[in-house]
Amino acid sequence: MDPKTLPSNRGLVVFPPELFQLIIQHLSEDRKALCAISLACRMLQHEGQHQLYRKIQSFPRGLVFCIVFLKSILDNNRLALLVHEYSQDSIAHYRRGALWDYLCRGLQAMVNLKVLEFSAPNDQPAADILRDCTFQLRSLVWWNSVDSHLSNFLLSQHSLQKLEVNWPEDERGLVPRSSCPQLRVLCGDQGAMETFLPGREVISLHWMTDLIDPFVDNSAHRIRSV
Repeated sequence: MDPKTLPSNRGLVVFPPELFQLIIQHLSEDRKALCAISLACRMLQHEGQHQLYRKIQSFPRGLVFCIVFLKSILDNNRLALLVHEYSQDSIAHYRRGALWDYLCRGLQAMVNLKVLEFSAPNDQPAADILRDCTFQLRSLVWWNSVDSHLSNFLLSQHSLQKLEVNWPEDERGLVPRSSCPQLRVLCGDQGAMETFLPGREVISLHWMTDLIDPFVDNSAHRIRSV
C-alpha cells in the first residue's frame, strides 16, 4: 500500500501498529529513548511503556530511581501489570524507610511478574516482603537469609523453573517435596542441593561454594553440570 494513501495524524503517516512494535522492541535497552517514545504521542505510548516497564533493574540506579518507579506503578495499576522482570539490590539499607513500604505494595501490584532478583548485603531475613504476592515466577534469585516466609512462598510457586539461593542445611525441613514441581535449574550451595534436588527433575546445576553477589560476574565460582 502506498503510504501517501494512508490517513495522516498531525503530519505523521499512520503505519500499522505492528510495524511500530517491531521498531520499538529494538530499543528495549535504551531507556531514554523508550521514555521519549512513551511521551511522544498516544499512538506510540502503549508499546513504549510496555518495553520501558517490562524489565526493571534497580542496580546500580539507587534509591531515588526505585522510589520513583514504585510510586509510578502504585499510582497507575496498568503500568504495574507490564512488569515481567524486577531486580532489587541493597533493600535492607532502607527496610524501615519509604522504599520498603513502596516495595511491599509494589510487588503485590506486579501480578504478572515472572523474574525476581533480590539481594541484601547484610543477609537479613526479608521474605516477608513476598507475603500476599500472587505472581507465579519462572525464575527467582534470592540472596538473603531464608526463613519460613520464603518456604511458604516457594510452596505457592507451581511454575518456578529456576531457583538461585543458599539454603542452610539445618533448614531443609522447611521445604516439602511438593514445592516447586517444575524446577529445572538450581543454583546454590550444598544446602540448596540437598533441599531441592530430591523429588524434582532438575537438569542443570550451578553449585556455588560461597555466598556470591548475583549482580556481578561470578562465572569463575560456579561448577556447572547438565
